[in-house]
Amino acid sequence: MDSVFESSLLDAECILQHIYPTAASVIKRDEVFAFVSQQINAIDPTAGIFTFGSRPLKVYLPGGDIDIGVILHPRKIMQFFEVLTAR
Repeated sequence: MDSVFESSLLDAECILQHIYPTAASVIKRDEVFAFVSQQINAIDPTAGIFTFGSRPLKVYLPGGDIDIGVILHPRKIMQFFEVLTAR
């Protein structure tokens, strides 16, 4: 490899080390997802709860959001939002 390519590769690795999720950030995001899931399950234990987007792929930036999807039975949607907004 030529020195320009090697230098560029090292620069890219350095950047990735700064923006790739750390073990601590993965744990914190898992804790946040567990808390949100617990709150949703308290309202509707049959709800399906999942993450999508950058979190499961672990390609999020520091301070990025967590995309959470919730699947409810159609008859429980209004009840769910009434309880959720009352909290």
